[in-house]
Amino acid sequence: MFIFLVACNSQKKQFIQDAPLISDTFIDSDSVLHKIEPGQKWVLWADNHILLAKDLGIVSSNLFINPNFPDTIFPYFSDEQAKEIQNFKFIIDSDEADATFLNSFQNKKNQLVNFRTLKLDDILYQIRVIGKILGKEKEANRMADSLNMVKNEIQKSIPKKSKLKVLMVLNNQPLMVAGKGSYLQEMMDICGFQNIFEDKQEASVEVDIKEVIQKQPDVIFAISDDPKFSEQFIGLSTQTFKIPAIQNEKSFQLSPMNFIGSNKECFLGLYQMAKTVYPTALEPYDSLTKKLN
Repeated sequence: MFIFLVACNSQKKQFIQDAPLISDTFIDSDSVLHKIEPGQKWVLWADNHILLAKDLGIVSSNLFINPNFPDTIFPYFSDEQAKEIQNFKFIIDSDEADATFLNSFQNKKNQLVNFRTLKLDDILYQIRVIGKILGKEKEANRMADSLNMVKNEIQKSIPKKSKLKVLMVLNNQPLMVAGKGSYLQEMMDICGFQNIFEDKQEASVEVDIKEVIQKQPDVIFAISDDPKFSEQFIGLSTQTFKIPAIQNEKSFQLSPMNFIGSNKECFLGLYQMAKTVYPTALEPYDSLTKKLN
């Protein structure tokens, strides 16, 4: 009997995840089912969700935006603001769930809504949910559908041949690279690339330059808006010139705004990454990028 109940609960949970926006409910990344209550007041805490609200043109008396945006590391709420939002419902990113300040606002009535971004579909889901709960469901669905189309067309257009070995550099000192544990891995997969550090389970991991040289990447993506970023990376060791990506001038610098955070810009980053390596293959779909702006 116990096994039967577990199986039923598992099937129910899967159904909720497959169709999370039926009626006025949704499920968060902690598998908590939430009901969208009329008049519920919400706080958008993370910068990517705030950017999404701006993209959707959300203006609501039920919405309170973190006043410290775009720097969300230190919350500077006035006493009046803290009192105002103590019974609001927070939408946060998973890495913020343990923040002491946020925990102080938890109460039995309104627990935190916790979203994680492990794959691109998580971004599409968050767009749909935030649009639904804040009165922009049609606009959110239209945006999510357009972004999904971009992803699908890129996947169809990439040449079917052996994967290029790719290094994604996230930081110079220390040398941090993208591992397997996030949507960055999926972005590389969609573009037909092989992440040379997909053996690392972390989303980002510190490595030694010798490991990079040993793995011989064909392409390097430096995710930074620092104009000296690529130059500094190459300067880490004269041995880096033995890397095919350096020898063949296949080292590219891309804006971090298009790779960090669960927002629509990640799909622009996906397109830029594919277009950089396969410029002619994506020419028929260049107009799709207009859907991202």
